[in-house]
Order: sequence, then C-alpha cells, then structure tokens
Amino acid sequence: MPTKKAAPREPRGQRYIQSILVGFRLIRVLQENGTKMSLKRLAQLAGMSPSNAHLYLVSFGKLGLIVQDPITSYYGLGPYAIELGLEAIRQLDVADIARGRLEELSERLEQSVYLSVWANKGPTIILKFDARGGGYPLAIRIGYVLPLIGSATGQVFLAHLADREIEPMVALEIANAATRGKRIAEVRRAVLRHGVGISNSRLYEGFGAISAPIFDHEKHIAAAITALGPSNSLKATPAGTTAKIIKDAAAQISQALVGGR
Repeated sequence: MPTKKAAPREPRGQRYIQSILVGFRLIRVLQENGTKMSLKRLAQLAGMSPSNAHLYLVSFGKLGLIVQDPITSYYGLGPYAIELGLEAIRQLDVADIARGRLEELSERLEQSVYLSVWANKGPTIILKFDARGGGYPLAIRIGYVLPLIGSATGQVFLAHLADREIEPMVALEIANAATRGKRIAEVRRAVLRHGVGISNSRLYEGFGAISAPIFDHEKHIAAAITALGPSNSLKATPAGTTAKIIKDAAAQISQALVGGR
C-alpha cells in the first residue's frame, strides 16, 4: 500500500491573515501618493482588480479608514487613519529613538552626552552615555533636574517653552521679577539665534556644555540632547564644530520622531 506523502510544512514564523495584507496595499498607495484617487487608478497601483479593490474600500470606509468624495467619487484616507497616525506619533518613545544616536555621538565627540525631557520639576535627564573611560565625576545622573538659566539644557527648554510652564522654576532661580523677564528674553534670543544653549563653568568649574532641541510633529520641544565635557576639549561656542554636530544630531532625532527616515 503506497504511503501518503507528508503535507509540505509551512515556513516557520508567525501566522497571518493574507487578506489583511492585500487590503492594506490600498492604504499604503494612498499614504505614499498623498492624494485622493479614482477606483481604477487606486486598484491599478495596488495590483488588484477594481471589483476586488472596491470590496476592501467599502469595508475600510465602515471603519473610517477610507472616505469617498461625494462629488468626484475619488477615495482618500479617512478620519480614523489620521487618528491612528497621530496616536502612533504620540506613542513613539523619544528615548528609544535617540539611544543609538546618542551613543554614536558620545563616541564621536569623546564626551558625555545625555537626553533630557521636561518633567514637573524641570529639565530632567532620562538617558546618558558617559565619555570613554567612565565619564566625569559629576552629579549628572538619570533623574537629575537641571537649572534653567545655569545649564545649556535648561536654556534650550527656556527658549522653546511658554512662560506659564517655566515661570515657577525661573522664579526659584531669580528672585527679582524685573531681572527674570530680562534674563529670559536674553536667553531666548541667544538660543533662537544660534540654535543651541551654551554653558561654560556655570554648574561645574572647568566644564562646558552644548545643548540642542528635539521637536515633535507639532514643532513643540520634546527633548534636548546635551554634550558635557572639560572646557579644554569641549569647545562650548555656538559657532563651533561641536555645536554643529549637536544640532545635526538633534535634527536627525526630530525627523525620526515624526516618522522620517
């Protein structure tokens, strides 16, 4: 009696629903082209028949992923697609995105580099990479809250946040109200002009720091990256090579944060 041939094994890996992958080709075509399309054109670019594409589009329409223009009958992304995109952006973790770039930056500059976000007490360090050799014996640690006026990181947040957000912390640093307003204006002008915050020996004698902002999809400051090192090796000047490197790294992280490549 002939033996039965064993059924071919499926390749190892996670199982999936093929029809979902097929249908989402329509979503991808609309996303990549950035414009509404006729059924015929959309189906053609997605590599399927118009009748098959129509079934998917009707289904996506019930979910709000797709809308059909009542005048032109063209299809475009719907309100729920926008909501999904915004929520995905909100869930992006700036620390995860920045981690690799910060490590590379620390090695390239041979300085300590850290990432800070605005928390309820001020600019707070959430990620850091020490310079080769273990870094410097400074109180720069995860969770450390930096001053606004006296640190390069703080200056960056001061320049890009609204007065109502920074005033309580600035008030603790500068007692005189008139002086506060003048100092805030000076710092903002300098940071916005040069694109970086600069600190020389404000916190630690003989050390300098350069900081640049990271922006989210709404152009709001999401974080700041800062390089810190001895003044004789870290040239903390707004027009220097180190400042350009820090600004470029911050711009790359900003682009990645809003979904760029």
